[in-house]
Amino acid sequence: MKSSEIDFDNLPIYIIHCANSQERRNIILSQIQKLGSKNIKIFDAITPETLHLYDEYKEYHDMFNLPENDKRCVCGTISHRIIHTLAKESGYDYFLTLEDDFKILDHFDDWKNQVKEKDFEFDILSMGGFYDDFTDEWITNIGDEQLYGVKKVNCSVAVLYTQLASNKFIDLFNKEFCKKHFAIDGFMGTFVYRALTSRVLYPNPISVYPSISTINLAYIDHEIFYKNLNALT
Repeated sequence: MKSSEIDFDNLPIYIIHCANSQERRNIILSQIQKLGSKNIKIFDAITPETLHLYDEYKEYHDMFNLPENDKRCVCGTISHRIIHTLAKESGYDYFLTLEDDFKILDHFDDWKNQVKEKDFEFDILSMGGFYDDFTDEWITNIGDEQLYGVKKVNCSVAVLYTQLASNKFIDLFNKEFCKKHFAIDGFMGTFVYRALTSRVLYPNPISVYPSISTINLAYIDHEIFYKNLNALT
């Protein structure tokens, strides 16, 4: 896909939300208008307490012998997997996923203009993350002072997927995720980024909200109430 084809005004955006965290709810409310899209959906993240309610993921129900943090990391990745299912059912050509501690930076509008003007090819566009100081192992310059190829990231704050990339995510999840319990960043870095044309236009326009520790990205220390999957679309 060409970056000039992105319609940011109508960009489908899914926000994975720790439903009973008022702090994170306040962050969403403070940031959501800055996204500038008319198509935003909030998805209540799955937790070990609610995973058993999703029959299609029953193969992961036996993970309760894992440490608590690992359980929640697995559930966080499954939450992302469900987002891809919802986007596929909606027929979107591309969509953005966010977790609910995101912060829109001041140069966001300028970044969007740069994306349109540079007109580069991509399957995945990383809009926020930590790239380990741009070492060759993690990220590679591809001939532009701002445009890099992504191999993996420490933390995927915001990711824009094309339909092709989303299908690949689903395929790799079905083939690889069950072999080992991965947090979303480990899964993306081990399998997804390297299998696709993954790009980042630096500097990132989205960051982690500064009042929340990054260790909470996998929904550690948060409970969540269950909602029927059909009600989330």
